[in-house]
Formats: sequence, structure tokens, C-alpha cells
Amino acid sequence: MNLEVVLPNGAIIWTGANTLKNATGYNLTQLLVGSEGTLGVITQIVLKLLPQNR
Repeated sequence: MNLEVVLPNGAIIWTGANTLKNATGYNLTQLLVGSEGTLGVITQIVLKLLPQNR
């Protein structure tokens, strides 16, 4: 849902939002995950855990 990322210039940014629907602007979270570390270093991750249905 959210990422804390350290950019190459040393700036620390948070991406994403804690809302159910976040459809404004660019999706920086998916961009940084897809870049595999070339755009910045991910230092913290906020996840949403779902129970397993049996």
C-alpha cells in the first residue's frame, strides 16, 4: 500500500495512500517496485494482510 523510499539524491519520500481507492496522479508505488532498485532503495513497506479463506 505504501513505501518509504530513499532516492539517489538522499531525499526520503513516501508513496501510496492509506485509502481504499487512490486514483489520482502517477502510481509511484508500482513504478518503484517495478524498477527493481534502480530509482531508489525501499526502506519501509506498509502491507495489507488478508485472512486465508478455507
